[in-house]
Amino acid sequence: MYESITIEQKFVEPFMNLVIGRKNVFEDIQYIDPAIYQSLIGLKKMPDEELEDMQQTFVIQDQLPGGRTKYVNLLCPSKPVKGT
Repeated sequence: MYESITIEQKFVEPFMNLVIGRKNVFEDIQYIDPAIYQSLIGLKKMPDEELEDMQQTFVIQDQLPGGRTKYVNLLCPSKPVKGT
């Protein structure tokens, strides 16, 4: 309430879930970034052969000082894990 006027706040659904103690689910990504959500849905619907051809892994690229690049495996520290 602001100067006797009710102002309705709309928070993004995943944030509200955290506030009220509810778990977020995969579909909640669409409220944060619709483009990423659509890309992930496309990957989920893609045939296994196409996914294999894409050679996706769970790796991030980190830029280090001096222009060096470090690759960090997100699931298995010793080797890349293929996305399926």
